[in-house]
This record gives sequence, structure tokens and C-alpha cells, in this order.
Amino acid sequence: MYLKRVYARDGYHYILSESCYDDECWKHRPLIDLGADPGTHIEYPGGNSFHVKESLLERVQGMAERFSEDELEALLMPFLDPHIRRDLDLGDVRQIISYSKAFSSFPSIVQSSMLVYTSFVWHINL
Repeated sequence: MYLKRVYARDGYHYILSESCYDDECWKHRPLIDLGADPGTHIEYPGGNSFHVKESLLERVQGMAERFSEDELEALLMPFLDPHIRRDLDLGDVRQIISYSKAFSSFPSIVQSSMLVYTSFVWHINL
């Protein structure tokens, strides 16, 4: 699955589509028009929690050849509330840093390798 951004008369729309193999070639198939703001399909029950609306999950599950709730959630991440997305990104960095602190008793060669790895992962998550 992927999101396709298309221009319509009233502005840009995001269309959830999927690729499928048919007649010895790959084709794309539009599933659902998510509108100008796919973020409207995300619910925020409280705190930093969120989930994709059940109605969208059911529609996509009925239409898609292959369905993954995790994949759909990942596609909608750029449209997540910025404060929650920031906290999720920082949470990943904090988790990596806590792992490096936990292993500080290892020899210095292992520690330096871990710091390089931690910096690399942290850079990717930004």
C-alpha cells in the first residue's frame, strides 16, 4: 500500500492505493480517497495515544488484497499530531540512550562501537 497525492479541482487529495500483479505486469489500484488531510482518519483517545479510525480499517481490510494495520498506521504517520509525533521520535532516542547507559560496563572498544551505532540510529530517526 502507498499514498498517492493527486491534484483535483479543490486542491490536493491523498488516495490510498495498492500495487498488484495482474496479467504479467504490476498495476496500481486506488482503494480510498482520504481527502485533503488524511490526519482526519486518526483518533486521539488521550495522552500521547492514537489509532487509525475503525471505519477506515474495516474499509481498507475489505478492499485490499494484502492488509496490514501497521503498514496503514505507518503511512499516516506524517499526518499525526506534531506533538505526539515528536514525543514518539524522542522516545526512540531515549530508549537507545538508555540501552547505551545499561551497557557502560563493557570494555571501551564495545562502548565506542555502541556510541557510533547510537548516533547513527538517532540520526536516522530525526
